[in-house]
Amino acid sequence: DASNVARKLYVRNDTLRFTRPNGNESPLQYIGNDEFVMFNTESKLKVKILFEGNIVKAMLVGAGDPSNYYKPYKPVNVTTKYLSEFTGQFYSPELKTIYTFTVINDTLRGYHPKYGDFKIGVLKQDLFQSQKPLGTITFIRDESTKIIGIRTAYDRVKNFWLEKLDHNNTNKKL
Repeated sequence: DASNVARKLYVRNDTLRFTRPNGNESPLQYIGNDEFVMFNTESKLKVKILFEGNIVKAMLVGAGDPSNYYKPYKPVNVTTKYLSEFTGQFYSPELKTIYTFTVINDTLRGYHPKYGDFKIGVLKQDLFQSQKPLGTITFIRDESTKIIGIRTAYDRVKNFWLEKLDHNNTNKKL
């Protein structure tokens, strides 16, 4: 969706279910016209599946607000090898500071001297989420698929750029 939030639909015990990243789950009941309702929510939210032919194009949750539209995506198989692709140092020319990303115990972690250590979770291919200080992290690749930097969005800061430092060229003046 517009806020880079994932929702999952799946079937368990003959019931379609709607799941949020925090594990909160709602069974869905079909009410017709590709629409379902979450009867276990106070507001009885509706979920509409939008098709193009036999292919799911999007899911609308609640009203027609654009932030309520979710597009399908293929989940990433998260392994230590996959996460190691995102390690390194990322430099902000604007703030003249460096964030370091490492893999510790099969988890991508960030570090900054001011904010300390923080966990970075995978949302989907090249898209991650952390709490303070970076929020949503989008890894940017060049034509050869090499990661060249990240763009972050947290609170009122949108599209904040950090370039990946090359191990051979870490002579940035801080």
